[in-house]
Amino acid sequence: MSQPVIETASGRVEGASVDGLHHFLGIPYGGDTGAANRFRPPSAPAPWTGVRDATSYGPSSWQPSAPGAAESLKMFGGSAEPSMGEDCLVLNVWTPGTATANRPVLVWIHGGGHTSGSGSWPAYDGASLARRYDTVVVTVNHRLGLLGHLYLAEIGGEEYASSGANAILDLVAALRWVRDNIGAFGGDPGNVLAYGESGGGWKTSTLLAMPSARGLFHRASLMSGAGIRAQDPSVATAIAEKTLAFLGVDAGNLASLADLPAERLLEAQNAAGIPGFQPVLDGTNIVGHPLDLLRAGSTPDVPLLIGTTRDEFRTFAMAMPQPAPDADDAWLADQLRPLLGPKAIDVVAGYRAGRPEETAGDLQIAINTDHHMRIPSIRMAEAASGPGRAPVHMYRFDWETPALGGMLKAGHGVDYPFFFDNLEAATVSSEGPGREALAGQMTAALIAFARTGDPGHDGLPAWPPYDTGQRATMLFDVTSTATDDPAGSERALWDGIV
Repeated sequence: MSQPVIETASGRVEGASVDGLHHFLGIPYGGDTGAANRFRPPSAPAPWTGVRDATSYGPSSWQPSAPGAAESLKMFGGSAEPSMGEDCLVLNVWTPGTATANRPVLVWIHGGGHTSGSGSWPAYDGASLARRYDTVVVTVNHRLGLLGHLYLAEIGGEEYASSGANAILDLVAALRWVRDNIGAFGGDPGNVLAYGESGGGWKTSTLLAMPSARGLFHRASLMSGAGIRAQDPSVATAIAEKTLAFLGVDAGNLASLADLPAERLLEAQNAAGIPGFQPVLDGTNIVGHPLDLLRAGSTPDVPLLIGTTRDEFRTFAMAMPQPAPDADDAWLADQLRPLLGPKAIDVVAGYRAGRPEETAGDLQIAINTDHHMRIPSIRMAEAASGPGRAPVHMYRFDWETPALGGMLKAGHGVDYPFFFDNLEAATVSSEGPGREALAGQMTAALIAFARTGDPGHDGLPAWPPYDTGQRATMLFDVTSTATDDPAGSERALWDGIV
């Protein structure tokens, strides 16, 4: 049986067909980012002659490898990276056919913060979305961590002007590749959804703040990762100075960075610590904080789908010291004071009023969930909604996984296998009540949003757009419901804080 061959702007690629679905893996959308190209904007891929094999995933960006992490990765549908390197600007395409060019295109931006992950995780496999819903799915690899966000502009000048935004510029390059090539794969370049979860949501938020990304996507979804602010250049410069000192590189000899082994750069990345490497507000590539630009109406006016899981911080709490059994609200206020200042007492009291039976540890998870995830997402929805603007729809994922004895509940990362209809790929979604029906609802909502900008469909209750009056929110669960302003009294506690 012959395999599909597609002509791209850089050369021909040969994919594979499985049960009538075509997939093309590891297609270059940019050039090698190593050696002299380190800390530079992405370049065009080098053209090739003949037919390039596109049946295996390409390299992932260099990233830390945790010993014994296989089970943790499997928990959330991940896997060890097939390979790592700096020639990592590759993407993957799943399509039902190439004869027509009118299918919506879903461009998934992977999670893992800004330092890990790739588009090759099993939970991100686009076969189900492409086959069952007649769409074209694209997943993307890009530079991570220090390689994508070491901000050298104030140290090295114009030559390094893009260095704090290179990872997001990689994504812009991928979207340009989609615009120029996806028609040959059966997709509509005029109907592109850019979306991602966790770090992928943050990166998608940042795309809204990039003039170079305008017109390259037509809907966007921020899932458990609304990035409301970029990193301040002064903070990023201090991190860069610390990194150069660790590497023993003089500010006047930045060119020597090109000769260092990538493993040495990873050591420096680990040494930099919190707040680490993030998109930098450089004023040229990233021209403002995403939230500020949304409020000003200075972002692309595209429909937005924004949401979180109900218990985001339970996932992160697994790696943190647990509160003592006798921990009380006074202890919790002390813990939160570095984060919330004098407001800590009021916030704890407000959450206690609505949760009288919960432990101080439970309140700590709920407050951190809202501070880090739910409230920033609400702020983005508030900023983007209003008369005459493209619609915003809000959701919350409430389904509780039985994995790990139920301790995660609706924790961070439990939801995205449902949006991909890939429940068996992740331990957190491989069992539990009502999961198949819920995956059908959530995937259908995503596809409806990709097609029309409205996630509503016949399998869900009516789902009005979000506004600051009604605050309509779809609660995804065994029985999904549309609710106005869920946990509104707790939401109101954050006015003036986030």
